[in-house]
Amino acid sequence: MYPVYEKKENDFEIYTREAEHIPPHLHTAMELVLVKSGSLEVGVGRELFHMEEGDIALVFPEMIHHYQSFDTTPGQVLFLHADATLVPAFSSVLQDKTILDPVIKAGSYPKEVFYILRQLEESESFEWAARHSRRRMQDEGGYRGILIQSYLQIILARLLAGLNLMERESVGDSDIVYRLVEYIARNYTRPISLTSVAAELYVSPYALSRIFSQTFHMNFNRYLNQTRLLHFTHLIQYTDQSITEACLNSGFESQRTFNRVFQEAYHMSPSAYKKRQKV
Repeated sequence: MYPVYEKKENDFEIYTREAEHIPPHLHTAMELVLVKSGSLEVGVGRELFHMEEGDIALVFPEMIHHYQSFDTTPGQVLFLHADATLVPAFSSVLQDKTILDPVIKAGSYPKEVFYILRQLEESESFEWAARHSRRRMQDEGGYRGILIQSYLQIILARLLAGLNLMERESVGDSDIVYRLVEYIARNYTRPISLTSVAAELYVSPYALSRIFSQTFHMNFNRYLNQTRLLHFTHLIQYTDQSITEACLNSGFESQRTFNRVFQEAYHMSPSAYKKRQKV
């Protein structure tokens, strides 16, 4: 997963990866997170919530969220993304509501949710389905698509019963924070700066700097570099691009800057990281 603001190519995705810092982002899919081991901090909007092993978090579409991991040894986290069209019975809830506290503690949700998630991830047939769009699931394996949709409906029916929902307010293009995240998500691979982004959004650089400090708890450059680094790691893991190609395609203009930022974030060289991913 890497931070983009767009409708994902696949309507359904599920995978496990190491817990790590993921900068604030939003997308059109709902996102479910299960902490398999270790701990994780999930931020939704301006609130931060702590997660331990077995905890589940549910993030509705179009909600700004981010993750932070402070464990010495990174834990394992399962991510599930699903388009609202796959769960039509809940589509209006996903679009019109938000969650007061998105974290459901281990033992507070039915065990069948955990078993379904494990089945979705481990079954070879579902791994096949996760690599295909909904249309291709229908064309090449309609029963698999129907089963996935049924499982998603069960998960939401079980989880939403234990969550406090409220009307979604001040979300969308009229909110400067959302316009900011969307703009950077669409343009982080191009040369941009605090000044240029402020001009595009018709706000002062000072106001934009304050938003980063108060909402994201970091400055513009750090946020931009984290976003680009996450794209880089995605390219290294899921494509055959070289380090130099992935660096340039992630928006870094200087190899020296990239190496410094990567070392500070991952405490290893890009080549060591790539070698570890290919093992």
